[in-house]
Amino acid sequence: MSLHAGISSRTDSFKEYLSNAPHVQEIKFSILNSSDMQPPTYYTGATDGTNFFIREHLPKENVDALLSPTNPMGFPFFVGKVDGRPWEISGLSVYRSSPTNTLGPLMEGAMSKLSFALAFGIAHAAPGSFHFNGTNFSALRADKLIKPITNGKDVNFDFENTTGSLLTSNGSPFRVDNEGMSIYYTFGDESLPEGVPSTITICPRNHLPSDYSQIISILKYIPGPELANNFFNPERFIEQQYLSVYEITNNSGNALTSTNNSLNVAKAQTELIQERRVGKRNFLVCCMLIFTVVTCGLIFKFRKRLV
Repeated sequence: MSLHAGISSRTDSFKEYLSNAPHVQEIKFSILNSSDMQPPTYYTGATDGTNFFIREHLPKENVDALLSPTNPMGFPFFVGKVDGRPWEISGLSVYRSSPTNTLGPLMEGAMSKLSFALAFGIAHAAPGSFHFNGTNFSALRADKLIKPITNGKDVNFDFENTTGSLLTSNGSPFRVDNEGMSIYYTFGDESLPEGVPSTITICPRNHLPSDYSQIISILKYIPGPELANNFFNPERFIEQQYLSVYEITNNSGNALTSTNNSLNVAKAQTELIQERRVGKRNFLVCCMLIFTVVTCGLIFKFRKRLV
């Protein structure tokens, strides 16, 4: 049973999701940035509060299918962490780091994207750390190293916590104000759990949603029970016959091969290339036959007119 079954108010459920450590078996969401002038980017992820993974993908890409030479990733962005060990999937290879050896900014950026969605667009706050007092809240800061500057002078700034307020309408969360930003919420997707917004619109403080800077669309949200560590193992996302695993041994990125199926990958890729060549050749042969038949027909018709 969900943590939130029996919570009657959508607002109460919304608060519960933000206040409890996230156990999410699957979350699919997109982020649209107004400054990019590009289509939204799509992500799928999961977390149990400590372990996590997140993958960028094409809108209609089947993220449940195992990766293989015939089913490569649409985008080269698939990272996670299990048992304190960061990992990255590149192609059909897993690169795993030791707990004291991070994968650098890539890992931090990935976690921030996932946290952004799990905190329902409240970018400065860490999901699961909210404490509500009526309509006001405080939360642990998700960006402790970022210190705002106003007119060249430091503002009064709490490095550990962030605060804000929640405005409701008809028993439903409508807007959160937090550190110069206003976050608007829309609820309407019945496939999402009660209290999870379908659309999150982030814009400068006191601006209307039409002046958005970012829009998050939550497409799928499946709360966990607590998830086993092997749920976050990267090996399970790749067909085993093509899987290669590398252990990163130092900060320079040097790696020792643990398992390597590169020969199987090369063979599969060669077979795929051959299949495509055969298909292309057959297509050209068909085109030539059609051209020959049409040409002969035109010649016959022209001769018949001459006679």
